[in-house]
Parts: sequence; C-alpha cells; structure tokens
Amino acid sequence: MKVCIQYCHGTCNPVTSAARLACYLVAENTLCPDRIDLGCGPALEAGVPEDVAFIERDAVIAVECCQEACTTKLLERYGATIARQVFVQHVLQEAGLDWADNDHFDFHLDHPVVLALAEVITAAAREVLRGENFPCLAEDADTGPENNTSRPTT
Repeated sequence: MKVCIQYCHGTCNPVTSAARLACYLVAENTLCPDRIDLGCGPALEAGVPEDVAFIERDAVIAVECCQEACTTKLLERYGATIARQVFVQHVLQEAGLDWADNDHFDFHLDHPVVLALAEVITAAAREVLRGENFPCLAEDADTGPENNTSRPTT
C-alpha cells in the first residue's frame, strides 16, 4: 500500500509554502520514500497519468491550507477516496502557533510551522499505513530535517 499526499497549491496565504515543505519533509525523510507519492493538483487537473494513478491506487491524504478545501474538492471530483484530511489552520492552532504570525514566505525545513505540519501529516500517514511492516514507520524513526540531504526549491 502507498499513500498519496495531495497538498494545497493555492496562493491565498503564505502558509501554503510551509505545507509544501512539510510534505517534502514527510515524503523524503520521515516515512519510506517508496511508500509515499506527492500529488500535484495542477497535474491532476491536466490529466497527467502519473498523478491520476496516484489517486486511483493510493490512500490519499488531503492537506488543506484554507477553509475552501480546494484539494478535497478536486480529489472528490476525480473520484479519489480521501483517507485523511489535514487542515493547516487547525494544526497551527493546536500547536499554539498564531496563523497571523505567519504572513511571510520565509519558511525553512526546521521552521516551527513546517515541523508541526510534518508531525501531523506523518501521524496521518502512519494511521493509513497501520499494519504495514516497514522499518521506517517505527515510532522512533527520524522525524526531523537534520538528516535531509535534499532541499526542495521554493
């Protein structure tokens, strides 16, 4: 089983950049890279076969950056079954991070917003993959950016 993390690509707020970084962090460092696909909303909309296949075969986690839930709506329109939803604003509130304090684009892999989002996305993926036997899904697996050898472009 694989998990497709489909995240918001919207420009309604800068936290979208933090969500994207958190998804890269989860896919490349926290969970098994061969068990995670990163979906692309524009590619799905364009019918790119790889992205269509992700939502057809994988358990899908939708990461939403605002109340519009465009990612979920897009996935539902294409027939995806959404296993989990992560709402960025809720994660920030639960982590005690003020949404209004993040009105800039200066996010990095060890920014508190990125780390809080990565932790919740990781937990959601672990729930979806529960029962799968992968060493990198162990509860004590690395969840931080310090072992990251690649940097996503912003």
